[in-house]
Amino acid sequence: MTANALAVDIINYHITGHPALSNSEVLALYQFNYQLLRIGRNLNQIARHLDAGESGGIITDEIRQLRTIIDKHTKVVQEVMQASNMRFE
Repeated sequence: MTANALAVDIINYHITGHPALSNSEVLALYQFNYQLLRIGRNLNQIARHLDAGESGGIITDEIRQLRTIIDKHTKVVQEVMQASNMRFE
């Protein structure tokens, strides 16, 4: 990162109160959020089947797998945000 880019990021951080994310951080967050949206659609489909009284072959293991994916997503997003915040501390 150039000195000018760093200065702009610091000024933006103090103006907005939010750190600027690098291109790779934004891309990572975009990809993770896309995956989370897909998981959300799957959960909605599961809920509809369960509400209709259909198990649809859904087992507890599959729900646990979704939970694991969501937990990993949350951890990665938290790490990206913490790394971004550390640039300005």
